[in-house]
Amino acid sequence: IATAVTLGGCPVEKRTNLVAYDDTCKDLGICTFSDTYTCDVEGGIMTSGTTWIGILGMMIIAIALAYKSKLAFIYGVGFVTIISWFRGTEVTYFPDTDAGNARFEYFKKVVDVPGLGL
Repeated sequence: IATAVTLGGCPVEKRTNLVAYDDTCKDLGICTFSDTYTCDVEGGIMTSGTTWIGILGMMIIAIALAYKSKLAFIYGVGFVTIISWFRGTEVTYFPDTDAGNARFEYFKKVVDVPGLGL
């Protein structure tokens, strides 16, 4: 059993669903899978890039707050946001999938600067 942080840092491909082991499962082999999972079997605890980039963002906020910066949250959130824009990384918000491509097309429309047409 792990903490919420380590489970959040577990990549999807390393997750193992937990099984409700009762008499039916033992005798008949009919087991009920739970929605919860563990990373203890396959390994991979705290290996998710998105977890580490989030922790880094929190560290940036903590350091800026220690220096009494009023923009501490802007620094941390801005850093994580800008890092997630780059495609082809493990922490991108725009993965190379249909959903990621749709998000990226919408993002390009939002940040597009139209010409003045002079």
